[in-house]
Amino acid sequence: TDTLLIAEILGRQRWRRSGNPPVFNRDLQDYIALLQEQGFRLARAEEKPYRHYPDTCISFLKFIRQR
Repeated sequence: TDTLLIAEILGRQRWRRSGNPPVFNRDLQDYIALLQEQGFRLARAEEKPYRHYPDTCISFLKFIRQR
């Protein structure tokens, strides 16, 4: 089994911006679609408060692929 872990502040509409440094955030569905093409499936998703940005959560995603 292959496992891929992602920790990201999700939310394309809220966070994406140009500039230096640019911010490129994705939505959960972006990850599901992209990784499904590679044979992965979402096994677990959790959100936890992210104290660095008030009123924001960081998402922890676990994808697995069976061999």
